[in-house]
Amino acid sequence: MFVEIHGEAKAPQSRRYRAWCKMKERCSPNNKDWKYYGGRGITICDEWKSFLTFAEDMGSHPGPGWTLDRENNDGNYEPNNCRWATRKTQTRNSRQTTLTDEQANIIRRRRLAGENGAAIGREYGITRQMVCDIAHGNNWI
Repeated sequence: MFVEIHGEAKAPQSRRYRAWCKMKERCSPNNKDWKYYGGRGITICDEWKSFLTFAEDMGSHPGPGWTLDRENNDGNYEPNNCRWATRKTQTRNSRQTTLTDEQANIIRRRRLAGENGAAIGREYGITRQMVCDIAHGNNWI
């Protein structure tokens, strides 16, 4: 049930509403993570300043483990660039991730064959922990 507050419909208990609030916070200069979002020029489209429009465009929240994701990390929060995604999808879509699926498969095979994780990590510019995560299916299936 939506409650009308100051002309904007809000559903404080919904995951979709919390995702909308977090999106707005990330683009606020007062937020600790602003430098990664608003500070890089990431903005929210005018239409999404209304929760109702955001909710209509994004549809239902898929449930636990899903968050709001920008497909193009340099793009804005807008209907053409946002989706609901799992943490795994978001990790693979982050600015820091430079591996392809093929490279991840090679890393997995090499690590499971007994090669040193730190050495593989240095070769690909990732941490030993990331090599272990890939090898054990915690990143890239």
